[in-house]
Amino acid sequence: MTAHKIYLQAWTTIVAVCFIPVSAAFAQQPPAKAAAAREPNLFAEPKIFPLWEHDAPGAKGNADEDNPTLTAYLPVNPSSSGTAVIVAPGGSYAILATNHEGRQVANWLNSLGVTAFVLKYRLAPKYRHPIQLGDAQRAIRLVRYRSKQYHVVSNRIGIMGFSAGGHLASTVGTHFDHGNRAATDPVDRVSCRPDFLILAYPVISFVAPYSHSRSAKNLLGENPDSKTREELSNDLHVTSETPATFLFSTSADKVISSENSVAFYLALHNAGVPAEIHIFEKGPHGVGLDLADPVLGKWPTLLADWMHQRGSFTAFAQTGPQQGGTEIQLWTAGGHSVSGGRGGTGIWDAGLRYGWVLLDSHGPSVLRGRFEYAIDAVPLYVIFQPVNTAYGIGVNPLNLKWNFERHGRVVPYAELSGGLLFTTHRVPPGTSSLNFTPSAAIGVHLLRRRLAWTFEARYFHISDAGLSRLNPGINTFEVKVGVGKFRK
Repeated sequence: MTAHKIYLQAWTTIVAVCFIPVSAAFAQQPPAKAAAAREPNLFAEPKIFPLWEHDAPGAKGNADEDNPTLTAYLPVNPSSSGTAVIVAPGGSYAILATNHEGRQVANWLNSLGVTAFVLKYRLAPKYRHPIQLGDAQRAIRLVRYRSKQYHVVSNRIGIMGFSAGGHLASTVGTHFDHGNRAATDPVDRVSCRPDFLILAYPVISFVAPYSHSRSAKNLLGENPDSKTREELSNDLHVTSETPATFLFSTSADKVISSENSVAFYLALHNAGVPAEIHIFEKGPHGVGLDLADPVLGKWPTLLADWMHQRGSFTAFAQTGPQQGGTEIQLWTAGGHSVSGGRGGTGIWDAGLRYGWVLLDSHGPSVLRGRFEYAIDAVPLYVIFQPVNTAYGIGVNPLNLKWNFERHGRVVPYAELSGGLLFTTHRVPPGTSSLNFTPSAAIGVHLLRRRLAWTFEARYFHISDAGLSRLNPGINTFEVKVGVGKFRK
């Protein structure tokens, strides 16, 4: 499977007599930092800590069952991968199989260099939905908030669920938010979107004929309304923003039909989300890792291979610029330009560009609060004016951009850019010029599947670089509309 790393760039060109390539870029890459030497965790023991420092929201007492927790299992070298997985054991929302679907799984993840956290979420009949979802969302926020403490990269935090725990994991993967910046609790300001899902023989649907009625009853109570059942049938809520997913089940499972996994996989596939599914012929429900089985015991190896392809085991502390993704973008823009203090003229331009991201400083979630550096390569533009048509090639060695708080599929941004622009002009005939082109812009990206629609307003100035006097100074204001195609 191709790793679910999505990269986006959006570059604006504003010109009067010629053109300028200006870019903005998205990348989902680990931060490029130098690794500090750390002592191996040769004697580390699992550590339990509560999800909330004080009483958990909705708590009905102070007993152990009223206090959701995470148990941290640290690998010998926690910085070897920078990846963390929160493990949600199954048990039909009534019990927790914390041994073979919790502790054993955490130890296996540790052997891969992955930091593991086993989630103890609240259970029926004392607690119903949405308490369990709130516990799982808080777990992701908390691990992300404390990512530096555990030497975890904030965009490498996944959740793994077994059986009903798989339902909980898939619910988090389809019902998440990017945090509340106004929250008094700093943990609540952090995104609860997992970066990947691992679902082992999961419950997915509460409306299909193969639904697991016991899990639905425990989570929702007697006779839940159809709207609630549909809301928690997670195959119905997959979008392009749902995290990449690994699924495993067996045809012989008589408790949770493998049709649950198939339905979720098809929904992911139709939404363009990277996904991998393995359905073995034999094997009962609730097998856990089942490493003793010569056939079924291969599924953890398949999972490790999938995580490796996604880059989950790649050391995150690297030096030097890290190449990101690429995008081809089509755009059109129109505006007004003034040259040398003289009267202005209208302008309409259109172009095709190709570029890539070299380096970015990743924030707590994808496309949110992130500083980026990008470079453009071989952009081609055509500018239309009443008396002049210009063709050219330019390079923007400087492109600094900040993605602000993401609101659903809308990402506002601000950008400063500068580059060199070489053009050939029809008027005067046979003339050409080399120009320096500083600019500033504000805009928004509207994300849709693997496309991003860009709407941007930009000001830029073209000043002569000394090789000609064709452009004594041109100020241009334009509005741009563009659409970009992701490349992984």
